[in-house]
Amino acid sequence: MTGASTGMGASTARELARRGFHVLAGVRRDHDADAIRSTGVEPIILDITEPEQVEALAARVAGDPRALHALVNNAGIQVNAPVEALPMTQWRWVFEVNLFGHIAVTRALLPALLVGGTSRGLARRSRRSGPVVRALARCPPR
Repeated sequence: MTGASTGMGASTARELARRGFHVLAGVRRDHDADAIRSTGVEPIILDITEPEQVEALAARVAGDPRALHALVNNAGIQVNAPVEALPMTQWRWVFEVNLFGHIAVTRALLPALLVGGTSRGLARRSRRSGPVVRALARCPPR
């Protein structure tokens, strides 16, 4: 799960762990890792805009004998500003975090999601949709 440092991401990670899942909780800072670490929640330093960190996550998943059941793309930033108020570099950063970072994580973990004979899921939570997690794809059994 990406974006598990605080708020809905942290709550979702804890709830999934409570339901018996082992959750790799993506956080960007060590103190966030310390705060979320608990039974069933394994924090992993993950900035979805950093290719090396995305690759490290994929390697961590590939090296685990447990199946990857789902990917929850929760990380994101929100900008509430008129178009003219921010420079293009800021707008590009918003897309880097809210779109391209998710694509990078999804591409990196898709092979693990496609392995095996059980249906697995991919979800992206939109900050605008509040607590709703929308399923974007269901990986059919092989």
